[in-house]
Amino acid sequence: MNKKGFTLIELIGVIIILGIILLISVPAVSGIMFESKDGVYASNIKSMITEVESLYQSKKFGSLLDDNQILMIPIRNIEFDRSDNTKSPYGNYDFTKSYIIIEKTSYSFRTYATVIDSTKKGVQEVVSSCLGKEESTVDGETVCSGGGTIQKLKPNKLPTISDYYNCSTTNAAEYDLLDTNFKFKGASYKAIDTIYYDGNDCSTDANPDRYPIILFEKR
Repeated sequence: MNKKGFTLIELIGVIIILGIILLISVPAVSGIMFESKDGVYASNIKSMITEVESLYQSKKFGSLLDDNQILMIPIRNIEFDRSDNTKSPYGNYDFTKSYIIIEKTSYSFRTYATVIDSTKKGVQEVVSSCLGKEESTVDGETVCSGGGTIQKLKPNKLPTISDYYNCSTTNAAEYDLLDTNFKFKGASYKAIDTIYYDGNDCSTDANPDRYPIILFEKR
């Protein structure tokens, strides 16, 4: 019986074919995994937005907004339905630069999300209806057509929540507001008040349990 093994050329050919298959399949699988994580990330942010909208409508943050006012709600203050409220699918949330903005509109209100994690992935100023989709502006109105997906952000471009207040030196439950502009949708806003939700006091702790909810008014 004539037994014949693989020749060196045949073995090299098999290795090359396997290498090509790996080059094609690995990026495809990796892309699917990242797309799935992005979907979970967007879903988590939508849960935050839903919770904030419910609290706002039930006046848990105080009176509803007046014209030319916006409300900044740090996501550190939001109680998630999920068991893990500290991490995105990629890394820990950056609580100092992650918040939900509520804007007064002609008929009701609109909600925006700015959320970033330790891997610099997240969303910036994305209107709630466009989250996980694409966003653009047509005739002054936001429509879903570019920018609403999870992406790499530049942390140095995002304001820090503590840029707008100091802890009072006389009362731990109070905040001293700073004369610092908050840029939102091309306009400048000034912090005019803080709102104590769920008993959050001012803290000099590097990682406090709560950050103040801040009311801004257009300059």
